[in-house]
Amino acid sequence: MPAPMPGAPMQQSAPARKNRRALGIVIAVLAVVVMGVIIGVSSLNRPTPAAKAAAGECIQEPEGKQSSEVHVTDCDADDAAYKVTAAAGADCATVAGTTTVYEDLCLIGVNEDPSSSPAGTQEGDCLKVDTVSEEATAQECTATGSREVLKVLTDVKDSELDTWPDACYNAGVDEDAYDSWYVWNFDFYSSGPNLGSLTEKDTNDIVYCLGAEQS
Repeated sequence: MPAPMPGAPMQQSAPARKNRRALGIVIAVLAVVVMGVIIGVSSLNRPTPAAKAAAGECIQEPEGKQSSEVHVTDCDADDAAYKVTAAAGADCATVAGTTTVYEDLCLIGVNEDPSSSPAGTQEGDCLKVDTVSEEATAQECTATGSREVLKVLTDVKDSELDTWPDACYNAGVDEDAYDSWYVWNFDFYSSGPNLGSLTEKDTNDIVYCLGAEQS
């Protein structure tokens, strides 16, 4: 190899360029991952609205609160007020053990006895009406004092029960077997302007058309 000529500049290899673009992509990916983790943790910590509660879950006390203030809570927690007997959209009149309706949820108080509600009782089942408390409970049809349920009606006005022929008769109940009716109303928390307060409805939630008392 010929020696370099005197005074000729020495050739030097160009320094390696740093791949700034690749570094930027890595940083962007890491940022997205970190943000995803933060959002995921935030979602996990965000309370579930009561309106989205599933059957078997519990919710906080809704009285005096807006819907955005009532959430799902652990059934063993101090703030658990009601257990969901059926999720929103169910016909609470057909859901056994239901005593309360809120935001279309079927509920029972966490300390209430499910047998205290006749909800879910069907035609052919039997109820027993306590002569003192006037509370009705499900009963075997062979038990003394039980009455067969001949018809189950919903959303019946008082005026339809106070006159003859009454709602049960007009619904086609067997006139020979028919003896009396029993009214059951849920505790109802309004989802309208008075949200969070117990409200009265102008109709009765359930009317049971009953046969004669079993002796």
